Amino acid sequence: MVSFYKTFARAIFGLVLLFVTAYLLIEAGKFAFAIAAPTLYSLLIYILNKPLIEWLIRKNIKRMIATNIVYLVFIAVFVVAALGMRGTVFSEIREMIQSYPYEMKVFVEKFHHWAGYTQSKYEHLSPNVVDFLQRKLTTIQEKIGTWSSPFFLSVLQTFRSFWSFVGEWMAGVILAYFLSLEVELWRKFFVAKTPNTFKRIYFFLSQKVFTSISTYIKARLLLMLILFVILFVTLLYFHVQNAFTVSLLGALLDIIPVIGLAMLFLPWLLYLFIVGSHVLAYKLIGLWLFAFAIKHILEPKIIGDSLGVSPYIMLSAMIVFYAVWGIIGLILAPLFLILLKALYVEGYFRKWIPIPKEEFERENL
Repeated sequence: MVSFYKTFARAIFGLVLLFVTAYLLIEAGKFAFAIAAPTLYSLLIYILNKPLIEWLIRKNIKRMIATNIVYLVFIAVFVVAALGMRGTVFSEIREMIQSYPYEMKVFVEKFHHWAGYTQSKYEHLSPNVVDFLQRKLTTIQEKIGTWSSPFFLSVLQTFRSFWSFVGEWMAGVILAYFLSLEVELWRKFFVAKTPNTFKRIYFFLSQKVFTSISTYIKARLLLMLILFVILFVTLLYFHVQNAFTVSLLGALLDIIPVIGLAMLFLPWLLYLFIVGSHVLAYKLIGLWLFAFAIKHILEPKIIGDSLGVSPYIMLSAMIVFYAVWGIIGLILAPLFLILLKALYVEGYFRKWIPIPKEEFERENL
């Protein structure tokens, strides 16, 4: 054991230091978001709008005019989307909260009927087993009610504070607008006044990390939009209530690899089969398979190599990040993996976590 620590002491120290640094950076980012959310929004908006502004500049349009055009279009789209989503999603969530007790009552009644039918069909099934299942179902119903009602109320409260988010986002748009106009001044100031070490860090991040993150975010948003349109149009055709909110939820859950859509469809299908809505259940199975196929056909073409991480590593990272940082962790996990991949490809891990070369020599065991 002593020889193990002597051999890998520097590697262990470097690994621990790396994790501590990453944790502190994320915590610092959370603190910065809490006190200066509009500033961080402005950086994201600037990154999203920069390619279009640069494209207009290459078409011999002055930066001032190009910036005005891009941000006027961006504000118009954002305002229309915000107003439409607030009215639709707010009303549909309120309707879901109001219909929840009735839906659970129907679910329990259908399950009791199913249990009685099963007992009459298979006489060897003990009444004690049926009673046990019914008692367990009642307990599950109570527990679901315990956690789901506060959840829906918290979601409703979030949409009630919707305009505060819109205000922060619009402040971010204004800051991003001025940043787009003054970006050359800031670039000159950075080149003249920044220490070389920070310059190297910035150039590495801008060339190897920020570009990949920007590509990944745009590709992910495009996939979410495609999936939302597929779900929304199909659910409207199926005459499903609250189709907009359900489609939006499905698109957001798709951020989670592999199991994202399953988290929406599996509980829904279980409920439909128990209450007897078999036709709609079979339609939703077809929709699930179609959306799953479309996603896996388009994902490699749209996202390409912007991430290049296996689903196992991605899902594991998202679980860990969610356990430590909650919902924010789900968003940060892919971005953090992009950074780790860039550090690995550029050889920084070999410098920071040195492992003796003799450990890689072949031995006759």
